[in-house]
Order: sequence, then C-alpha cells, then structure tokens
Amino acid sequence: MAACDLAFWDYSLQVYARTQVATALIRLQDQLGADVNVMLWCCWLVQCRNTTPERGALEAATAAVAPWREAVVEPLRALRRRIKSAEELRDFVGAQTARDAVLAAELAAEKAVQLTLESLLSNAAISIHLRALPGAALGVGATKPQLDDAIVHTLVRYLRLIEVAEPEAPARDLAELL
Repeated sequence: MAACDLAFWDYSLQVYARTQVATALIRLQDQLGADVNVMLWCCWLVQCRNTTPERGALEAATAAVAPWREAVVEPLRALRRRIKSAEELRDFVGAQTARDAVLAAELAAEKAVQLTLESLLSNAAISIHLRALPGAALGVGATKPQLDDAIVHTLVRYLRLIEVAEPEAPARDLAELL
C-alpha cells in the first residue's frame, strides 16, 4: 500500500469528516484526556508516511504542543461549548455568530497545533524516534494489515504515555474506524 500524499491538515480534515471517527476522537479526548491532534498525527504518520513514532517522538510531540493546547485550544473549546450549551446564552442576539467566530478561532488554533506536529518531522532529535514500517524501507509500502497493526500499536503507545489504564480497546476501536 502506497503512502498517501496528503499534508497532515488535509489528512485530518478528511479523516475527521467521518462522523464515527469524529465521535470516537472526541470521546477519547473528553473521557481519557487524549489530544485529538496527537492521535491524528500518529495515524497520519502510519498511513501517509509509513512510519510509527516511538515513545521519544510521542513525548516530544506532546511536549511541543501542550503549552498552545492548554493556553489557547482548550479555552476556546470550553468557550464554544459554553455558548452552545448554556440555556441562558441561547437567546442572545448574535449568539450563533459569536459561537461561529469562536469555532473559527478554535480551528485556527488546532491547525497551529497540527503545523507544529508536522514540522517535528524535520527535527533530527525526533526523527531518530520514527521507525519505518516493514516493507516501507524498501519503498514498497506496508500492507493494510501492517498499517492496521501499526495504528493500533502507535495509539496504544500514545494512550499509555498519557497514562490511560487500558488503552488497547479504545485504540483498536479507533483503528477500525480509520
């Protein structure tokens, strides 16, 4: 199977557009504290770059995006959700316009995270923690079962890093949706 030619952002938009994938990612974010962008990055690396990040790359990736995610992305998400769910805010004239503007800002902030993650590939300290999938080193590309296994193993590795107690089931569920 050949690697895809999509940039990370384009890949993410395509994958996230699938309702079941979006629902699963949001559930992992809200219930387990997982970073949607890091999970998508893991999947993109496997599916589009025929590589899998080892623990060192995952640690570097999560550390690289944590300050922006905590200071910008999460507050924007909380504000957007508050505007949407707070009954006392629904009747304000222009509430939907304001929510749409916050959503646009949130998406721009998410894109900044993704550009940061994608840029990590040029970092020599990170690249030593990326491993080619079997067959990929020969330019052949990995088979679908190899990609599926690599996605599951990569997501499990990430979920363990963020200390999810039993990461196998959510990783397998998300990999099946992809």
